[in-house]
Formats: sequence, C-alpha cells, structure tokens
Amino acid sequence: MTAGIVNVEIGSVGASLIGGGRTNLTASGACDPSAVSGTPNDWSIHEQGLDFTWTRFQEYGNTTANTTLTASSSHPSMNYVECVVNAWTNDTVMYNAVYPSCTQTMQDINYLASGACTGTGGTSGLGRQGGAFTVVVGNIRKLSTKDALGNITDPSGYDYFHNHSVITNKAPGLYACDSPYDTSTAAIRSVNDVATYAANMLPHFNLNLVKV
Repeated sequence: MTAGIVNVEIGSVGASLIGGGRTNLTASGACDPSAVSGTPNDWSIHEQGLDFTWTRFQEYGNTTANTTLTASSSHPSMNYVECVVNAWTNDTVMYNAVYPSCTQTMQDINYLASGACTGTGGTSGLGRQGGAFTVVVGNIRKLSTKDALGNITDPSGYDYFHNHSVITNKAPGLYACDSPYDTSTAAIRSVNDVATYAANMLPHFNLNLVKV
C-alpha cells in the first residue's frame, strides 16, 4: 500500500481501448454450473475500484512556470492533463462456501468534464478539469485455484494507493476547444493511461476488467 504524491508520465496505449474484446476472465477457475451449484467449495473473490480528478495545465518550456489554463494564457509549448489518482483491490477466499456459479462484473468508469469543449473537435473530451469515478465495482468470483498439494494459490488481502499524479492527454500549443486533440477517443485513452498505471502499481488490479 502506498500514499503520497508520485509524479509519473505515461503515454497512450495505442488505439486499444479499455474493455475491448476481453472475455472469459474467469477461465483459470473451472466454472461448470452443474459441478458447483449447491456444492460447498473454496471460492476466490476479487474486487477493484479506481477514481481520479484532473486539471489541465499549460507548459512554457524552461523559462516560465507551468500554470493552470486561463483565457490569458498565450504561446505555451504544450498543454496536458494532470490526474490525481486513487485505486484499490480486495481479494478474499471464502472457504467451504456455496455459490450457484462463477460471476464476472466489469468495472464501469464514468468521467465528467467541467468546461469541456462543445465544438466538433472537442466534444466529450476532458476539457479544463473534471473527474472519473467507478460507478460499478469490478468483480470476479471463481473456484479457487489450487496447487498439486491442494493449497490455494489465489491472492488474498487489500491493497491501495492514494493521491498519485499521472500526466496524460498531451497536446501541442495552447488548449483550444476546436482542436482535433481533446476528443472522446483521446479522453478514453487517457482513462486507459490511468488504469494502466493502476495495474502497474497494484499487482492484482485487473486491467481486463475495466471499461469506460
């Protein structure tokens, strides 16, 4: 578990968006309903969450301190979004428990932008500031994985980090609503950046569970 401010820069993860085409996440634990329904078994349950807020900044190279976006800002070299991120995972083993079947619930993240652009180029982007929040907690419930001696090898315990800083959504020059950079696709890639960072920091955070 970690806390405090950590400044990290990461880039977009190509064109691959969160949650795209990812299925069968419970395959590591057999889940034949006829075999498990009503029968006591050891079950492993995974949950995870993520939220963050952001502010857009202007960068003026090495000559002027970075500033928050204002109407009077001029001639910056680039603009970017700084996210303040919190994430957690919780893994539990339920011994000799009865469940009807395995379950998988995608972690659903919604983002809200204050001052987002309304022009064609910037519709549904990150705008000047905003926040992203888990509205449905990611969850996997499956039969526990065991080694040859019958020992459960799935993780257990709670892990988290608070107030880590992630830089994303970079674009050249002065931020403008009608630019081709602050779009819904770019916003989702930025959320993907943050979720990827969470997966790198928390060993059991499952990026495959995340959707926007």
